[in-house]
Amino acid sequence: MLLASETTEKTTVKILLVEDDERITLALAEALTDQHYVVDIASDGQQGWDFVELFFYDLNDTGIGIAPEHLCTYLTQQEHDNVTN
Repeated sequence: MLLASETTEKTTVKILLVEDDERITLALAEALTDQHYVVDIASDGQQGWDFVELFFYDLNDTGIGIAPEHLCTYLTQQEHDNVTN
């Protein structure tokens, strides 16, 4: 699986999955990579936070209840900034 953090191609859609259920994560990641999306996986909110501080994602999918509030706020602001700029 190619990680979003390992690619420099600008046309690739990069997705961050933040999910603590490994079965769900692996199924989603496999389905998305089969469709040629590039996927990074974080198993908790802190890992998700670490990824979003380093990389830009076109889509962030966060499992219910595992992302700290500051991560959700940051992602919302990042999305708003990208739409308005």
